[in-house]
Amino acid sequence: MLLHPQGNYCALINEYRPKKSIQYAIELFDLTNTNNFNVPHQQIHINRDIIEVNSLHWEPNHNKLAVLTLSTKKNDGKAQYTVSANRSGLDIYEMVHDK
Repeated sequence: MLLHPQGNYCALINEYRPKKSIQYAIELFDLTNTNNFNVPHQQIHINRDIIEVNSLHWEPNHNKLAVLTLSTKKNDGKAQYTVSANRSGLDIYEMVHDK
């Protein structure tokens, strides 16, 4: 779980197993407007073969979130000549207030 430096948002990593594989989702909570104790919530599913989610980082003065992951590299039937067929990934999300 990671809280935004200004306390506006909260993000956490949700790991679940729908069948045999492990799937990951990032859950985002908007803490800017907590009227009547209602906290808006959004869940973002990462649709790749993720080995692990390395870290979450909030941009300090804005509403962007960076998610660093390690995933399997798709080889499309080609031979792999490297030691590790994994790749690092970076996903950037932005919290937007939509009326």
